[in-house]
Amino acid sequence: MFFTYERYTLPSAFLHRDYGWLMLQSLPSGTRPHTAHRNYHVKYILDGSAVNIFDGKEINIKKGQAIFIPPNKEFTILTENGYQMLDLVFSAHNKNNAAFQEFLRLTNGDITVTPPINLDLSYDELKHLITVPSNLNRILIKNKSEYMSVSVLEELARNEQSEFKQKIEAITNSENANFNLKTLCELTGYSQTHFERLMLKNFGCSAIEYFNRIRINKICSLLRTTNLSLPEIAEKCGFYDTSHLNTFFKKRMEITPGKYRKGN
Repeated sequence: MFFTYERYTLPSAFLHRDYGWLMLQSLPSGTRPHTAHRNYHVKYILDGSAVNIFDGKEINIKKGQAIFIPPNKEFTILTENGYQMLDLVFSAHNKNNAAFQEFLRLTNGDITVTPPINLDLSYDELKHLITVPSNLNRILIKNKSEYMSVSVLEELARNEQSEFKQKIEAITNSENANFNLKTLCELTGYSQTHFERLMLKNFGCSAIEYFNRIRINKICSLLRTTNLSLPEIAEKCGFYDTSHLNTFFKKRMEITPGKYRKGN
């Protein structure tokens, strides 16, 4: 299918108060150099596909995907057959609304592409709602724009949780078990507040408590399945010496490592 050029804009007065304005666009095949946006854009591809080039880096987007683009990013669009998109725009001067804050948090304010999201939206229907003004159509386009925004936010949040769990799993499987909260935040790239929030949401406990549980499980496994001495286990599990290992273990297991080994 080949698309012809069309563009329709809906001002913010017709949308949810958390959003800026809305653009519906149909773009034909070709190459388009773009100057940098002055605002933040969330573009959902209704049909077709394109390649966005930012600083020489190609980013492919196709039907069902959304891309978050911050301001001051010059880019070029290449599209073989054209594409149609719904473009939600947030003013760079209005950063106090909830939806915008979530987009910034989940994308770190950088260019971000989602996996395909199956939304019940069609270009022709949206075009009709925008071009045929009525109270009902205004309500419907407002709801559909919010539906798109919330769906993209939910997908970004799912991706964040998946990536976070993968990072935690990699840390858990590493040899070095001596992680404090600062180190964990540096390894995963999150602020301490955000890191603790993700830990509580994904694992139901604080970061330190989670890794202490991992440590205990590792110590118990080494005591049961190896002949390693306590100093060797202490070193493997990130303790300064056997005394620290004994204190840590007894506090949580109510028994010394030596007695635990004898009983297992």
